Amino acid sequence: MRAKAAVFLSLLMLMGGCSPDKDIKPQNDSVVTVSTEKAETSPAIAQSTKTEESKLVDRDEGNISKSRRNAITSAVEQASPAIVSITVTEMRQGYSRTGDPFFNFFFERPVMREVQSMGSGFIIREDGLIVTNQHVASESAKTIMVALTNGEHYEAELLGSDELADLALLKIVGEHEPFPYVKFANSKTVMVGEWAIAMGNPFGLFADGQPSVTGGVVSATKRDFRPNPDEPRVSMDMIQTDA
Repeated sequence: MRAKAAVFLSLLMLMGGCSPDKDIKPQNDSVVTVSTEKAETSPAIAQSTKTEESKLVDRDEGNISKSRRNAITSAVEQASPAIVSITVTEMRQGYSRTGDPFFNFFFERPVMREVQSMGSGFIIREDGLIVTNQHVASESAKTIMVALTNGEHYEAELLGSDELADLALLKIVGEHEPFPYVKFANSKTVMVGEWAIAMGNPFGLFADGQPSVTGGVVSATKRDFRPNPDEPRVSMDMIQTDA
């Protein structure tokens, strides 16, 4: 009502101030009155208006959500349940030390220490077959624990590893319900410049049920290189990305 009152008052001011002839009088002597009192609204009308507004908001949010979906979000949604976090406990050689620097220099003794490390992997078969890196789970692993995005934890065993290719194959121990998994595609069809997505959970942060995701493009294919010149590991026929 206050907005309408402002409009009516403006119209009256325009009508009263734009007359070129002072002798011209209105056709009638009726007086226009404007009420600035706030109109009362019934609870039923207010509730109906609120409901309609809620529907409009929900519809707008639904439209925004649909417009934001693309190939990347769809791929993440489909592949996320198959991503796992891997915690490995292994025995590594260390050295015992005492408080005497001179004694330590000449008489350090090698000892085995229990060390924990974490990494990522993905399930490739419904029975719990997992692919990860050899530097994550190697022959020295004492125990291997796997965490899924739904919060479930399982023990896994190492089936085999390839140090040169930096690949390892794990298997979840025991009989379980079918696990979500991803399938390998034909890498020969990959094109330079198309989208690439990297997904993983190297820090075990599955509190929100989602792995970490980063995106980029395929930078090159069929790349051979040695990550560390001091190590024998060679990466061959690799797909290079900036993800």
